[in-house]
Amino acid sequence: MQMLLLLINFTNGLTAGIEFSELLQNRFRDIGINNLTFFVETKLKNPKNHISDVKLVFINVELSNEHLSSETPFIHGNTENLTGNLTVFRLYSLYSTGQRHSGFLNLSATAGMGIGYEKTVLKKNNDLLMRRGVTGGITLLINWLLWDKLIIEFPVCDISFFLWKTGSLNGSLDGAVISFPSFGSVYFWINMGIRFAF
Repeated sequence: MQMLLLLINFTNGLTAGIEFSELLQNRFRDIGINNLTFFVETKLKNPKNHISDVKLVFINVELSNEHLSSETPFIHGNTENLTGNLTVFRLYSLYSTGQRHSGFLNLSATAGMGIGYEKTVLKKNNDLLMRRGVTGGITLLINWLLWDKLIIEFPVCDISFFLWKTGSLNGSLDGAVISFPSFGSVYFWINMGIRFAF
């Protein structure tokens, strides 16, 4: 109860939802601990009554063979039986600008900076490549708010840079040639959620 009161006193609402595209690439199969995405965002009030958004994103998904074979430009060669797993954790500070209002729709552009953790595993038969590390990065997105309740964030561009990492996604897995950039990652996501006002 005290946590709820603290949240109400120091925030100006809460948004919660899912990242859609990472679940879609696996056709929403086996939703559960190994196929899960969510985000939570809130507006924090500081003593000067300025408001900034803080956002937490968590993604843990299985990467389908269809996605790795046809939609990833960093994988070539024989991709039969190639699968993987992606885990992403991000904590952002966000700033919105240029809000437009038209009837039931509010539209705004948002930019932010954040820190996080990322782990990617690619597997084929008995071979695997793994890369994990601590990241810093930026996010850019368009925020569509419908009827002051339904949030659609599209497009979302997430660019991360490794501050520390171990492992590599460059090599060969039983005929599949893997050549991901070593600096970090670029993702294009779609977030969908519901806003709760306090």
